[in-house]
This record gives sequence, C-alpha cells and structure tokens, in this order.
Amino acid sequence: MDDPRRHVIVDTNLLIYYLHPQSADTKTVRERSKTLFDAALKANWSGIRLYVPAISVAEAMGVLDKYRYCTWAGPVHQDSSKRLSSKQYKRAKDTLNEAIQSRRLEQIDHEPSHVSLASLISPVNQKYQFRRRRGSASRVKRPMGGADCLIGGMAVLMQRRMGGEHVVLATADQRLRDVMTKCQGLSEGQAKQLGIKTTAEAVGIPWSEKAFPATVNIRDARVGELREAFFGWPLPTKPCQSKARDELAEADEEALVAAWKRIARRHGITNADSLPHSAAINELRTEFAATGAVEMSNRDLFLALVGMRKAGRLLRVR
Repeated sequence: MDDPRRHVIVDTNLLIYYLHPQSADTKTVRERSKTLFDAALKANWSGIRLYVPAISVAEAMGVLDKYRYCTWAGPVHQDSSKRLSSKQYKRAKDTLNEAIQSRRLEQIDHEPSHVSLASLISPVNQKYQFRRRRGSASRVKRPMGGADCLIGGMAVLMQRRMGGEHVVLATADQRLRDVMTKCQGLSEGQAKQLGIKTTAEAVGIPWSEKAFPATVNIRDARVGELREAFFGWPLPTKPCQSKARDELAEADEEALVAAWKRIARRHGITNADSLPHSAAINELRTEFAATGAVEMSNRDLFLALVGMRKAGRLLRVR
C-alpha cells in the first residue's frame, strides 16, 4: 500500500501568481496557486513535489522586475496599485531564491533532448486552434510560444522518467492544457502525419497517448479535477505532525473519522475495508493532513480505521 507522490511541473504563470498575488486576475487562481506552493514550501507535504523549468524561473524574475520598475508601460502603468514595493519585491525574490536553493522547488535545467521533445508539442500547437482562456469572447486563436512547447516537452520527459500516474503539469493557461490534452487524444494516423511519432521514436520515447502527462488548469478546474490531479484538495498548507496509528490522540481520531465520512460519501464507499482497492485512500490521506494536521502512511490510515471499526467506534457510512 504505497504512499504515492505527485510530481508537479508548474507553469510560469502559477509561479508569478504565488510570488506576486496582486498580479493574478481572479481570486480563485490566486488562492489555488498559494495552496499549491504553500503545500511544498511551507508544509513540506510529502504528497507532492514541485518542479519549475529554469526558463520559468528566468521569466518570473523578469516579471517581478516589471512590476517593480516598469511604470511607463504594461500592468503597472494601467493600475499603479499592482506595483511591487521595494519590500514586496525583495520578499518575492528572496522567496524564490530560497525555494530553489533549498530544493523544495526543484529547478529543471535545460537538457538537449528538451528541444526535440518540444517537437512533440509544437505541431499540435500550430495545427489546431485553441483559445487561451475558456469561454473567451475573442475569436483570435493564436498558437502558444516556443517556451510553452518547451515546458510541455520537459513534462513529457518527466513522465517517461517518473511514470505516467505520478506526473502532472499544472498551469493557469487553458490553451496549454488544451494543447497537451489534444496530444493525448491524437490517433496514430494523426501522430504520423504531424511527424510526432517519428520524433518520439528518435528520442527513445515510443509514441502513445500515455507519453503525455495529465495537465490541469487550476484557474478553471473543478474541485474534483484538482483532487484527481493532486491526490486530494485542498492540500495541507501548514506543517503536519507525522504519527503512527498507535500515536493518535482522541482529537486526531475524531478528525480522521470526519475526513473518512466525507471521503466515503464522496466516493460512495460504505466500508473502510475497501479503501486499499480504491484511489480514495490517497485523497483521505491528503484531506486528513489538511484538516487534522497529521501525516500518516496509507497503511496506518487504513489500519487505524479498521481498528476503530472492530472496536465499534466506526459505523458504516450511509
């Protein structure tokens, strides 16, 4: 009964929204970006590991400079309240530097194969039309830039190295999400026509829909999609105390039972005995950590619930 970890490649926009929340255009994406990064940087939650491409770090640094110094054009020129103060600017840069140096935010440095892997994304990006924002009234459907294709290629390589069920690309750009989803949905004939199958074979990644990672747009995703993407949502954002099942206090057990009831009703489970055979156990582990501030292994979670059931303290959920 493993404790799976999500390896999450974060797009540039999410990093910027975390470092400079006022730059986010919706409260939802601002809060979700904070939850995602706080889980890794503040809670050190073992259920996820965040990765950021080196090109995104450079872009984020440039954007912070823009919000601090570029008062003659762009967003600060249009709305002076978005300008970073000297204190905010220093704090944002220090946060990014410390996260990289401590490796709580793992920087993905450029590899030669990333350029070739971007060629698995670029033909789809250019062939089909996608709007940057879902429901946008604009009829303009411009392709993504090369940097986005490169990030997609990096995600493909991580998918190959880490295993398909453990990798997700997180973004606030619906266009990137749609392009990556389209890559997963190509037929073999389409992949051949666009040269993607040949490119994949050349870099040693046999083409299939499983070559491309799951991608989630946290700006617009439903909560259920976030739970699936990150093995639960919301994530713990404060440090949790690691405990074995025999170390649980009464308050811990109450929080665990409450989390179990929510998960059971959500997934239509009536008996804890079925947990090991369900992905719901990963969601339970995350939810218990987020609400009870306790981190447990999947095995100990399951045994704790079974023990309470045998003691008559865990009723069947209806």
